[in-house]
Amino acid sequence: MSLSLKPFRTLLLVFLIFVTAMVIRFVYFAQIKNDFFFQTPYMDAQYYDDWAREIVSSGDWLSRSRGVFVMSPGYSYFLAVIYWLFGINISLVVVVQMLLGSISCVLVFLIARKAATFRLDSFGERGNNKSADIPATISAFLAVAYGISLFYEGLLVKAALINFVNLLMLYFLILGTEKNKWTYFLSAGLCLGYSTHLRPNILVLIPFVLVFQFLSERHRNEGPLGSSSQLNHWKKQVFIFGRLVPFLLGILIFLVAGGLRNYVVGKQFVMTTAHGGMNFYTGNNPQSFGPYWGLHFADPNPEAEIKGFHAEAERRAGRRLTAEEADRVWYKESWSFMSKQPVQWLGLMARKTLIFINNYEDSINLDYEVFRRESKSILSLPLVTYGIVVSLGLWGMFTCGCNNYATRMLTLYFISYLLVSVAFFVVSEYRYPVVPVLMVFSGQGLWFFLDNKKAKRTGVKVLGIVFLVFSIWLTNKDIYKDWFGLNTYHEAILSNAYYSMGNVYAYHDQIDKAREFYYKAITIKSQPGPLVKLGALFLKQGMVAEAKQMYEKAIQLYPQDTDTAEAYISLGMIYMSEKNYQASEYLFQQGYALQSQSPKQYK
Repeated sequence: MSLSLKPFRTLLLVFLIFVTAMVIRFVYFAQIKNDFFFQTPYMDAQYYDDWAREIVSSGDWLSRSRGVFVMSPGYSYFLAVIYWLFGINISLVVVVQMLLGSISCVLVFLIARKAATFRLDSFGERGNNKSADIPATISAFLAVAYGISLFYEGLLVKAALINFVNLLMLYFLILGTEKNKWTYFLSAGLCLGYSTHLRPNILVLIPFVLVFQFLSERHRNEGPLGSSSQLNHWKKQVFIFGRLVPFLLGILIFLVAGGLRNYVVGKQFVMTTAHGGMNFYTGNNPQSFGPYWGLHFADPNPEAEIKGFHAEAERRAGRRLTAEEADRVWYKESWSFMSKQPVQWLGLMARKTLIFINNYEDSINLDYEVFRRESKSILSLPLVTYGIVVSLGLWGMFTCGCNNYATRMLTLYFISYLLVSVAFFVVSEYRYPVVPVLMVFSGQGLWFFLDNKKAKRTGVKVLGIVFLVFSIWLTNKDIYKDWFGLNTYHEAILSNAYYSMGNVYAYHDQIDKAREFYYKAITIKSQPGPLVKLGALFLKQGMVAEAKQMYEKAIQLYPQDTDTAEAYISLGMIYMSEKNYQASEYLFQQGYALQSQSPKQYK
């Protein structure tokens, strides 16, 4: 009877997980659907949205006007397909992403069941499939209530789609290894191939998968190559290549398609994008300290950043460059820094590793903390955080990370993303793909304590508690302040986020909201930018006295800051209109002098 009920129990759990995830997401959707930043794509979201609209309106699915891809095209084409089928509708895109997010929660459950089946932990305790549903359900409900997932699914950013595609890839790889069916490996390859056009860093996983498939033959008691199958050496190799060829073929379909498109459009056979060097240099230069930090010659806006990097590469090379050539310049500059300053670079790698496991969500687009504060949604509730899943997940990986083919594959996936993140730079969106894997291990790590059989092993339990206490302390520590010497880093990032959002409100003529966000920015951490922008808003509304007050305050507090140049010049214009020519002349001189010191975009 228990065997006959098992499939029904699993289906019931899948149904409950999916429905719970959808209910939470639709509540969140109802709360944010009228939010300004939901309906107004911003930064990368605006870039992807504009690109998708361009494809649909022009009918040019090769995007010839974009030249060789310098931004990953996968998400823009995802949007374009939805816009082409159903019309331009941001709400529909978010609903689709929330649907995929709910399916991702189910995939976490299914992968976690595979990982928890026939497990052999590091202390010699063997589990069985009767208890697999319990840790798998824990993992799934961590995914259901993960705040960052809701946040990304509600924006036009590719993070949620990447997680769905990567989870599907991992599930197919696990099924393929278990059942030895080439169709699963082909499906996994197709998923990974598409993922390369969402973010190319997934390519680093390929050698890990290849090594995993070869090494998996040593574990004869776990798959189709059981101890009863005494195959000779050449048959084993055929068996392995029967897995790898479909997998690699699926990847190559997308890579070759990307390369051919770039060759047709720009005569350069670039299989993914020509901006890897730009990102690599951003994370590996003398000014880098771990997270994303814009360089003086490149505006953080995606299109302006790409142009700035290309122009600076041409300046350094002393000639005109193609996108591929410019990309190589930045790799060369990065290697130069790493080879000339190895001690600084190794310290940088250590900082990135600490940032990777830290609870703080360092943003590269819309800031999660600002949205959590301002959206008046369920994000303000105490939802599951990265600090929780990384602490439990690392413990689960330690106890169960090499139990079977599933956990070994998941561990390699985590290691590959850790390496590639540390190699470039660490931000919330870039480390997000490891979260589902950490959730799988979190369920196992928590179950390790709850399992009655293991609970009797006091020594192991104490070790686990010590590990968890230490990891919770480490992941929640303000490493920027305590270890990096950046005492106001969090305040500066939050202030900049409010400032940037104020600029978006101002651009769309929502003056009251812009003013509100500028004031919040300077309340959190004083800086010249919001003061200057407040002066411009007051001046636009004819409130000259208030504008003068803001400009004078910016000049008084930040007389030599290049952002204050606009304050000098604008205040000079006011004094000129008041016929105070002597004061205006002095202000113009100061403003133009500061402008000359400001980094330029090379044309």
